[in-house]
This record gives sequence, C-alpha cells and structure tokens, in this order.
Amino acid sequence: MRRCYRTPMADIRARTALLVTAVLAVGCSDDAAGGNDTSASETGMTQGPGPTTTGSAATENSTTADAVDTTASSEASSDNASGDGSTTRRPTVDGRIRLLLGEGGRLGAGFETLSVLDYDAGSVTKTAVHDPLPAGRIVAFSGISPAKTLVYFRTRDTSKADNDRGFVAAYADGETEDPVQINVAPSPVPGLGGTPEFTDDDTSLFFFARGGASGTDPGIWVIDDLSGTFGPPVLVHPPLGAGDDVNSDIVVGPGAVGMAFTGDFSGSDLNNVYLASSQFAAVGAVLPLSLHDDPAQTVAFVSIRWAPDGSALMYRADTETDGVNEVWWVGLAGEVPTVPIKINNPLATDETITALRVAPDSRTVAYWSGDATSGEVSISYIDGDAPSAPMVVSTPTAGAAFPNSLRFSPSGDGLIYTAEHDTPGNRDAYYVELSGALPASPERINGELLPGAAVMSVVFGPDANFLYYVAPQNQAGGELFRAELLGGVPAAPERLSGELTDGGGLSGEIIFSPVGDALLYTAFQDSTSRQELYLVPLGDEPGPSVKVNDTLGQGVEVQFTARFSADGSVVAYRTRERMADVTPLLIDDLSDGPGNPIVLIDVVQGYKVLPTP
Repeated sequence: MRRCYRTPMADIRARTALLVTAVLAVGCSDDAAGGNDTSASETGMTQGPGPTTTGSAATENSTTADAVDTTASSEASSDNASGDGSTTRRPTVDGRIRLLLGEGGRLGAGFETLSVLDYDAGSVTKTAVHDPLPAGRIVAFSGISPAKTLVYFRTRDTSKADNDRGFVAAYADGETEDPVQINVAPSPVPGLGGTPEFTDDDTSLFFFARGGASGTDPGIWVIDDLSGTFGPPVLVHPPLGAGDDVNSDIVVGPGAVGMAFTGDFSGSDLNNVYLASSQFAAVGAVLPLSLHDDPAQTVAFVSIRWAPDGSALMYRADTETDGVNEVWWVGLAGEVPTVPIKINNPLATDETITALRVAPDSRTVAYWSGDATSGEVSISYIDGDAPSAPMVVSTPTAGAAFPNSLRFSPSGDGLIYTAEHDTPGNRDAYYVELSGALPASPERINGELLPGAAVMSVVFGPDANFLYYVAPQNQAGGELFRAELLGGVPAAPERLSGELTDGGGLSGEIIFSPVGDALLYTAFQDSTSRQELYLVPLGDEPGPSVKVNDTLGQGVEVQFTARFSADGSVVAYRTRERMADVTPLLIDDLSDGPGNPIVLIDVVQGYKVLPTP
C-alpha cells in the first residue's frame, strides 16, 4: 500500500479551522446527512452549513436524490446524527465558501474529475483532488470527513462491474495532497464497496470491502491512523467462518465510542447487531449487542441509532413477529453493554414502528407506530440504566399522526410532528413540551389550513424559541410562517414569505444562515413560471423578504438549494435554463445588497456540487 507523508493532522486541522465550508446538494429534496438521527427520506431535511435546512416530506425508504452512487447507502448508515435539525457551526470567516465539485463523466454514473473549489473575496481557486484518471475510469462516489480535512472517493472502470478502488486525500487551504489507496484486496479486483464512515474527529475510517484473493469475501476494516501516514487497514471483527457474513451498514458512534454494524458470526443465518469498540474489546474482536438466537426467526435490523453522548445504542428490528419492527435499547455507559430492553409496548400484527429518534441530550427516545392508515407518536425517557415505559404524546383518537417531520428541539425539551388531529383531511403541525415530569398535550403550531391541505415542512429555527413551517393557509402553493414558543405553547404564527402571485407557492425548503440572522427560501412568488431565491432577515421583528437572484432570462430559474457562507455574508446557488443544459453556479455577496451575483462556474453540462456529511 502506498503511503503518503503529509502535514501532521493537527496542523491541517489548525489551518482548516480558518476555512469556511459550505456544501451544495444539487436538486435534492432529501436529507444527505441527516438531522436528528433521521434518514433524509424520513424528514425531507437537507443539512447545509447553517443550522437547519428543510425540504418537503418524503417517505422513509426513498434514497438521496443527489448522491452519485446510492447503491451502498443504507438507512442505518445515513441517519445517525445529532438530534435537532442543527449542525455544528463553522468558524466565521467573512465570505469564504468551499465546495466539492465533480465534472465530466456520465450523469448519474460518476465524474472524470473531482476538485475542491474555494471562493474567497471574489477570488476562485480550483484544485484537483486526484491526478487525471485513465481512460474509462470515473470517480463513482465521494464525501468529505466531518472535520472537513479529508476527502474520500472511489474510482471505477466503466467497462467492469467489480473493479472499485477507494482513496483518501488530505486537503487544507485550497491544497490537496496525494490520495492514498485504501482498498484491501489485490489488483485487479480491489473489491471495495459500501460507504466509508469517518469518526467525528477524523482520526479513524471504517469501510466495508469484499477482500480476499477473489475479491468476494466481505469484511469491515478500519484505518486508525489518519495523521501523518495512513496505517494499513485492519479487520475489525474475527475472520468469517463458513456461513458467516457481515453487512455494509456501518454506523459510527460519537467520539471514540466505536462502531456498530450487523452480521452473522454463528454460521446459521442469524443476523445481530455487533459493536466494535476499544472501550469494550480489542481490535479484531466484536461484541454482539442484540443477542438474537432463535433460528426459526428471520431478523431484519434497521435504523441503528447512537445516543449523541455514546451512552446507549438503539435499533429497530423485526425480532418477535414477522413484519413488525420494534425498538430495542442497549446501555453502554457501564463496563459491559446491558442486555437489550424493548422500549415499545406490544404491537398488533398489522402495526410496525418507524421514525426512531433520539433527543440531543440523549435522555428521550421518540418513535411512530401504526398500521397502513393510522399511527401515534410515543416517547420513552432514559433515566439511569433503562428506558421508562412508553407514553403516547400524540392524540390518535382525534386523528392519525404521521412519522414525517418527527424531531426534537435542540435542547430535547420539545418535539414536533404532523397529524390529522383537528380537522379530518388536514395534516397540521404540533408541538409537545417535554420539560415537565410528564409530556404536555400537543399544541397546534400552524393556523387554519385550506381544506384537504397539509403542512409541507416544519422545523425548529436557530433560536429554538421559534418554529418555522411552510403550509397552504392562504394559497394552495404554500407560504412561510413563524410561530414563537411562549411557555411551551406556540403563539399565533406570522407570515415571513412575500406576497405570492396567483398560483404561486414555496418549495417547502428553508435554509438558515449559520449565524441565525437570516433565512433563504425558494418560491414561485413573483411568477408562476419561474422559481426564484428569496432572503428574510430574522430577529424579534423579521424584515420583509428580498429577492436574491438578479433578473433571470426566459426559461431560467433557480434550480437547487442555496448555501450561505459561515458568516452569512455570501450565498451560493445555481440556476438552470430549461431548454438547455446551461447551469451556472453563482455567488452573491450580500454585503453590497442581493441581486449582483458573479458566475463561479459556467459549463454547458456534466457537473455537480456533491453532497457531503
């Protein structure tokens, strides 16, 4: 394995701390990296550099629209996150944005070139992550580590189905260093697969691979030294025996607590959840957590969730009644993991559980349970070594609750969800105060909806005392509103979006500035034929909405989610000409007022700005 001698990681991190990273997800309505331990598909959330970005609700099992290669993604690996729809705030450096750019290649298959794009005070620097690829080889997937110091990508020969090679490159201050190949099987069958997962401090990288001489033997590997030189990959579990298997659903815990995955080390087709953690076992040894041992039961594990503080792990699994997912909790705060405890009450054979959530303070678990037509939202408090008996916080007798948009407040003291509680056929948004000894009754957030309408999205703002939502209260297309929380009760909402033209409406997307002083939304506001980008200054008294984009030509509209720089002074967004493949990437410095963008990239076809963690 080729080694790369690089700047020590501490120095790289120190320099990277001076950078601002903004990530653009092209044309996606799903969550690329999760909000509160949710999949993109469950909430429609798209994480940007700001605290929260929301999209319209989607179903739990859909995939991320903008990922170049989603075949290796899984619910377990994609929706383990912090808990509140917020992200760690980036350092404030005026007007600097960094993007990961893929160009050329075949749309949906991969790129010919992967580059880091830096914008700083009007200057644009573009640095290739890798050397030119041989003919026929493309970059098939990519991602940036949580601390934004490492780029992972893999390449693939388009003429061969099983010829992946994985690489990691360091980058800082607009410079990248030679990529290091991380696959474990010999050429010509490197056998890399799945989606590698960095630890949140960038010190380790876990990845699934099919190794061995034939490139078919599955395994999960870790590289523990990502500073200075890359150490060799090490198998995290014992070698597989006859009939054993491991799956690619790698779920890395917070800090150095370890990594969970599913597999079978019994040779009898019995999947379980396993933990690889130096806290409990040496490298190469794993602990079974789910302890399923009934050979008559086929078990399917989904939605592995870490408590944000690493004190517990939760998962949904079909372990007792075929077709019924239930919620299990394993405590990890002691010297050994606890025996799994089932959180939910018994379910009917036609019911199941979805939308498992863990509060940011790790003290509350929420989930939705129901059948094909109705359901309810329940919570369980984690007090000491075990969860409490579940409590229903929605009011199912008044109408079904829905799993979409179920999420906690940043403090964990509140929960929002949507339901048909008040008006049959209308899906309203509700808030439940959780700061007391018992949950309060749900309070409706939105105003009266049009008949048969539904809240399109609802989210906590940067200031958790405000709830933001998009809903058709006055017009069928939907408008943007804000409701203040007063003593755990939402106040009367105020409209933030501008006056809509007849037949206009919002996309359902809300993008907050990282410093919390403004938000962006896209809407058919001034025209029913053109989607445009608008900004609303926030505060106790929010300002009127202002159009960000300049005058667009015939058939041109804002195409995708915009992004702020870390200080909120610069916005990046993309437009599209409907009858052509011209899709320029634009930067607008708001310090001199919106509507004066410069073109960052203007190519005819074949580029995307990639989603990242």
